[in-house]
Parts: sequence; C-alpha cells; structure tokens
Amino acid sequence: MKRLQTVLPIATLLLAAAMPFRANPVVTDGYKFMWKSTVESDSKEPTPGVQPSMMVQLAAGKLRMDFLERSANPMMKKGGYMIMDAENNKLIMVSPEEKRAMVMDPAAMSSMVGTMGQSGLMKMEMDNVKVDVEDLGDGERMLGRSTHRYRVNRSYDIAVRVLTMKRNSHHESVSEVWLTNDFGTDRAFEAFGRQFASNLNSGGAMSKLMEAEKKVPRGFPMKTVTKSTETDDKGKAKTTTVTSEVTELAKASIDGSVFEVPAGYETVDMGAQMQDAKMKMDEAKADCEKEKGKGNCEMANGDSLMKEGAKGGATG
Repeated sequence: MKRLQTVLPIATLLLAAAMPFRANPVVTDGYKFMWKSTVESDSKEPTPGVQPSMMVQLAAGKLRMDFLERSANPMMKKGGYMIMDAENNKLIMVSPEEKRAMVMDPAAMSSMVGTMGQSGLMKMEMDNVKVDVEDLGDGERMLGRSTHRYRVNRSYDIAVRVLTMKRNSHHESVSEVWLTNDFGTDRAFEAFGRQFASNLNSGGAMSKLMEAEKKVPRGFPMKTVTKSTETDDKGKAKTTTVTSEVTELAKASIDGSVFEVPAGYETVDMGAQMQDAKMKMDEAKADCEKEKGKGNCEMANGDSLMKEGAKGGATG
C-alpha cells in the first residue's frame, strides 16, 4: 500500500430495491464518493503502488473500493473490488470475473513476509529514512469541507533481495496534501482509521518509515499531489506525478450486503495458506540445516525452500 496512513476514499454501487426481512441491514451513517487518480510519468513502464480511480462506499468501519480502470497492480483489476473490514482486520479481494475472493489478514501477511526473510527468499532493508512536514496553512474548501494544506517531503534508500536477485534504489518524493477533519467523530471514518490502519504496520524494514510517518498530521485526504523520483543503483531515474482527489462525496444509507462476498463465489483464506506454507518452509529449512549445518540454508537454498513452501498451498 503506497499510502501508509491515508484512509482511502470509495463511492457508489447501485443498491438493489429494498426488500422486507433483508438479512443485511441498511447502514444509515455511511458515505459514497469517488477517488479519482491521474498519473504522469517520464517512463513507459507501469507504476506499481498507484491506486486506480475507484468508486467507494464506507460505513461502520467497513470500506468497499470498486476499481474503475486498469492498474499496474495485478490484484486491482478493472471490474474487481476490495473490501476492508476494520472490525475484523480483514482485506478481501473480489474478482467477479473469476467468481473468486481472497481473504487476507494483515498480521498473517506480515508473519509470512518475516518467514520469507528468515528463509532467505526475500529480504528488504530501508535506511536513511527522512520525513519532514511543512504547514502551508488553510486550504480551500472542497466539496463543502474545510481543509488544511501540508507539504510532506520523504526520502529513503531501499534494498530488496529476492533469491539471488538484488535491487537497490533511492526514493525522493514531495506531496502536497489537503486534509479535512470536518468528519469529526463520524463512526464510518473513525472506526476504519482507528481499528484498521493500526494493523498495517508490517514491522521490519517498513517500521522505520511507519515511525517517521507519524509526523504527518492525521485527517481525511480530500486531495493529494505527489511527485516522486526513484533512482536505481545504475543511476537511472524515473519520475512520476500522481494526483488523487475525492469527488462526488455524499452521506448515504448503504446496504450491508455490499461488504460481503456474493453467494457462490470461491473463497480462498490466504491466512490459512500462509500459515501452512510457513510450516512447510520451516520444516524444509530444519531438514536442510540438519543435513548441511546452520548458515548453509539461506539464499543458496532459497529456491528449494520456496518449492517446499509452495507444497503448503501458498497459491497467492
């Protein structure tokens, strides 16, 4: 997730006509809106981490984002959608095309990433992390909401190693953010921000950036403009400007069924698969160390460990 603290916006889905004795009650304190994103880049390569334009619905700590356009992220396909459940700390990626849903637990995902690092499959290090915030004063009103402007400067070095492949790069970005706190204690926004965002800290290398991000004031982003430059270890730089803003924001009653996986869809529990894969990888590493000794079962044996882990069913 590119934004580490932003509550993502979402908006509308046509609701079915009201029916008596509905299993999913209508939530009356929700919101609908559009999160519109535009990307400008000096490279023809896709820009990962950028969220596509989305129609959004948010109510009582639950969020649904319907992806309206193609994205560099293969999990954010046009026509698909994501459900975020703050109360149960769940992410659900839904593909109507495949009639399939993947249920993910951020804690389980973090555990799996840690296991991959310990096994030598993947390692990420982040250094020289800097986050500075400039207060630019009151911003203009947007969709009837007062805003406050900030400029956020970020920079860090990141090194990623996957098996025998290494990639080092330097990141610099400048973001102008228009935040609003006009929603006050509205449960739809508060529950998501308090209960869900607190579980997104994956620890490890990312913890340095997460800690630095605490300098950024909290609030709901009505608009962000971020210009970022990634420079690889060969000196090749890629500059991207992403503009994202909320449009068509309105308070609304939302049917609770929009936050559930449709009946008949195949549901894959990624948390269970990750735990199974972790167990297989731990067993494979233990067998390797028994045969070759400790310290000889990291990167050189990463491929075989990954194959053993895959036997656990880690299809995601």
